[in-house]
Amino acid sequence: MKIKLLKATVSVFCMLLLVFSTLNASASSSSYIYNSDNKAVEAPDAATVTRNITGISSGAGSFKAPQDLIVDNTGKIYVADTSNNRIVIINALGKAEKIIESFEKSGTTDGFNSPKGVFVTENHEIYICDTLNNRIVHLNPEGEYIREIVLKTGDSLPKDFIFKPTKTAVDGTGRIFVASEGFNSGLLEFTAEGKYIRYMGAANVSLTASQLFWRTFSTKEQRNKTASNVSTDYNNLEIDDQGFLFVTSTAFTYWEYESGKAQPLRKLNAKGNDVLTRMGNPSGELDYPDSKTSRATYKGPSSLVDVAAVEYGIYAVLDQNRGRIFVYNSDGEFLYEFGGPGDINGGITTAVALDYLNGSFYTLDSGKNQINIYSLTEYGKLFIDVSKAAAALDYATEETVWNKIINENSNCVLAMRGLGTAAYRKQDMETAMEYFMAADDTENYSKAYVFVRRNRIEKNAVWLIAAVIAAAVVFVALKRRIDILAKKAGKESFLGKLKFADYVVFHPI
Repeated sequence: MKIKLLKATVSVFCMLLLVFSTLNASASSSSYIYNSDNKAVEAPDAATVTRNITGISSGAGSFKAPQDLIVDNTGKIYVADTSNNRIVIINALGKAEKIIESFEKSGTTDGFNSPKGVFVTENHEIYICDTLNNRIVHLNPEGEYIREIVLKTGDSLPKDFIFKPTKTAVDGTGRIFVASEGFNSGLLEFTAEGKYIRYMGAANVSLTASQLFWRTFSTKEQRNKTASNVSTDYNNLEIDDQGFLFVTSTAFTYWEYESGKAQPLRKLNAKGNDVLTRMGNPSGELDYPDSKTSRATYKGPSSLVDVAAVEYGIYAVLDQNRGRIFVYNSDGEFLYEFGGPGDINGGITTAVALDYLNGSFYTLDSGKNQINIYSLTEYGKLFIDVSKAAAALDYATEETVWNKIINENSNCVLAMRGLGTAAYRKQDMETAMEYFMAADDTENYSKAYVFVRRNRIEKNAVWLIAAVIAAAVVFVALKRRIDILAKKAGKESFLGKLKFADYVVFHPI
């Protein structure tokens, strides 16, 4: 009886160990960062899911294929609930505060038809991309009609152009920027009064030799048709606090991406020129299987569908392919990622929109009809702290924060480089070399080594000069001794032949 009881106790104990190990495995971090070889290595969680909001949980009924969201400066979430033809406004507590399904326009009731984009200004005015009604609807904070912005084919637009706005943003001066479905010449720009100005921000396209040859013999219509086939259309846009426009695109092939011709993320200035700093590679997943030959579930490069400005030059991009969010500093260097595919809590099936406010990221999942809210962990907040210190030129604080990051994550190459730079500033070149070597930063390692080599030469200059002089004296004395011995031994001796070889070397003619 005692033996049976002992066996039962051992069995229960083993089962408990198995359960706890499973729970621990499920709770363990799946976050990663890239090493110097662009291979994924383990990293602490920088952001974790803290809330999920569905239409039902917010009291708005079910969302139906929503396509956009934005968070205003008070924490309210505006959702373009596309297939329900409405805009849902959710307060900071996660409850539906207002549902806009219609509005009064010139004495009649009007509504939306598949609205795919929404934007809210600092004073809470609402701009809605009423896509299938071919217009942008401008409402006041109470949801009352102000005006609509429409656009028809003009001299500067293709003859077959149809205005189907999908995403919009308004800058501090009131200028309106629009991404239109099927339009591949960049963004459409309007004045604050809603007057169309131009299209801007299209990527420069370099033609191949064969394309240039055939264009020589093409008619004007054929050349225009060729230009319209260039894939430069944007699927989303964001305005940062400096007035720059971030735009994302998925209009490229796998081979265009591999060859470096694709530009999934761009940062446009007022002239429409791309000014994105790419010290890193701010395009999402770096270590991925081939899209043609791999049998992996998730393959090929990232499919960027939105971008969000964070703080101090940091920004995040949303990868629809894998449901992940990748975060970068102002130089385009990778900081961390979070999220991921699947039906687990925080998992994303069909990512469509991303926004950020006060330490929290908001993602919209059109597949789950759900909003996921991720909050930064203490580790994630450190990257904002270090960017803030760098912007303020507070090098002491910057070094302190880099040390905290490296203590949390010894795989962080960026932190190693940051500590190397801190040591370089303090002229501790040997320490700088150690950090740069760990970060595989050969360029900065070489710069630090120049100072180390110079210091070594200066410290040992007397001994080096003395050694050179001594070596010269020994060489001259030895040569004279050999000359005397060779003369005594004769030309046919070994020393005589050696002297003749020496003579030939210095007097070959």
